Amino acid sequence: YPDGDVKLADVTIRNVTLDRWSHGIVFSHSDGKISHSQVLRNYFDGIRVERSGSLIIENNTASDGISRGFGITASENILIMNNTVTGILGKAGKGGLGVRIDNSSRITVRNNDFKENYGTGAVLMNTSYTLLSGNSITHNGWGVALINSGANNVTQNRIENNKYHGISLESSDRNSFSDNYLNNS
Repeated sequence: YPDGDVKLADVTIRNVTLDRWSHGIVFSHSDGKISHSQVLRNYFDGIRVERSGSLIIENNTASDGISRGFGITASENILIMNNTVTGILGKAGKGGLGVRIDNSSRITVRNNDFKENYGTGAVLMNTSYTLLSGNSITHNGWGVALINSGANNVTQNRIENNKYHGISLESSDRNSFSDNYLNNS
C-alpha cells in the first residue's frame, strides 16, 4: 500500500475474499471504494483504513477475526454502509470490536449489522462530526462507546442484548442521541 506523500485515487476493491491474513484489506493514503468482499479470520483488522478520505465501504462481510472488523484511523469523509461484522473474538480480553474509528472526522456509519462481537459493536475514539445511524448493534459485549469524542450524532440505531452497556460515554461532550431503540443492554 502507498506510504508517505503518495496518494492513490479512485481505487476499487470488489468481490475479494481474504481468509486468515494479518489485515484483510488495507487502504492508506487512498480514496475509492471497497465493496462486496469478505474478510474472514484475520488477526488484526478485516478492513483497515488510515490517512484516507472520500472512501465508500459497502456490502462487505468481516467475520471471525481477532481484533476489529473495521479499523478507521486518521481519516475523513468515509461512508461505511450495509456491511456485516460478526464474531470478532478479541484476544486476552482485548479487541473484538465491530468497528473502531479513531482520530477521524466526518465518518458516516449507516445501516450496518454489528453482532456477536466479544468487545464493542461501534467505538468512536477522539472522533468528531460522525453519524451512526440505522445500525443494528446486538449481542456484543458493549453496544456503542464514545471516548474523548464530540459533536457526533447517534440516531435510529437498534442497540439490544449487549452484555454490559448499550451506550457508554467517557470524556465526551456535545454528542446527540435520538430515536435509538435500546433493550436489554
